[in-house]
Amino acid sequence: MRIIILLLSLLFAQLSLAVGLGQATLFSSLGQPLKVDIVIVDAGGLTADDFKVRQIRPKSSREDIGLTQDISYRFEIVRDEHQQLIIQARSRGNISEPYVSFLLSLEMPSGVVSREYTLMLDI
Repeated sequence: MRIIILLLSLLFAQLSLAVGLGQATLFSSLGQPLKVDIVIVDAGGLTADDFKVRQIRPKSSREDIGLTQDISYRFEIVRDEHQQLIIQARSRGNISEPYVSFLLSLEMPSGVVSREYTLMLDI
């Protein structure tokens, strides 16, 4: 009986893993186009084609925190050198403020995950 309970708990532990948006790694400085990679956590057997990424752009939240620059991003999902799925976010123009904040939505077959990122840019 104990073995059955152990096997069932291991099975359900694997099923409970959830896809998420992980750490952002910044590769640019102030005055350059934004270049940031964001890890997709626990993607399991999903591929880049299983996801859709978009920026959620609530105008009031930008104004509330004092951001005046309206930044547009391109998103691409690729595998890194460790075969982990990452989102490459790139701005279309140079960043003129010392920090950027954006809300990201990741859609997949099992649902949607959103996360806000605030990044400080070095001078």
